[in-house]
Amino acid sequence: MKITYLYHSGAIVELSSHILIFDYWKGKLPKLPCDKTICVFVSHAHDDHYQPAIFKLLSYCRDVTYIFAQDILAPFPYYACGKNETHYIKDLKVTTFASNDEGVAFLVSVEGKQIYHSGDLHLWNWPCENESDRRFLIWQRQVFEEAMQKLHDCSIDVAFYPIDPRLEAQTLDGIRAFRKAVFAKHVIAIHFADRIDEVKAMIAQDPLLQEDQGLHVLMPNESITL
Repeated sequence: MKITYLYHSGAIVELSSHILIFDYWKGKLPKLPCDKTICVFVSHAHDDHYQPAIFKLLSYCRDVTYIFAQDILAPFPYYACGKNETHYIKDLKVTTFASNDEGVAFLVSVEGKQIYHSGDLHLWNWPCENESDRRFLIWQRQVFEEAMQKLHDCSIDVAFYPIDPRLEAQTLDGIRAFRKAVFAKHVIAIHFADRIDEVKAMIAQDPLLQEDQGLHVLMPNESITL
């Protein structure tokens, strides 16, 4: 299984007969082999997760399947996925989880592998400035914990999970909670845009995460084989 990190939350997973693309926004999208089934996932319509340029794949590959959160309006046919649903699409099993931001997270079962992409489902510990903020934060935590409970019994081969330095002192709260609640052999950090050095420094200073051999922070267009 070859993983290529594109940029921000974008990534490619290449298997024996499938290529999965998640939340492509920026970065170089490599020329893909058309002899494999290509599946493009978009977790929600935020412009840092959805780039209409993904439809250009149709110009040179015939077997492209688009699997989107249902809040997206697209100019070409696609499978629309609501929250907390299971879909069987071609030879993929696609399970969605409600996000506590927008759209969904995806758990994809294919070729004996389980691949999770969190989208914007995250432990968003933003500062609370008023009672409304506090209630919203409580709701976000509840949605996050419900998803973690559902994922608890899954054996995930690779997970894409946010580490967002905008949360400052709370940046690592989400990845710590995810690693505690969910078994994933490998986790690829996402959602940090150009702030990779900050993410690496934070992880290096964390007593638990610095020893986590399954946690990877990749440069744009960097690939690893797992």
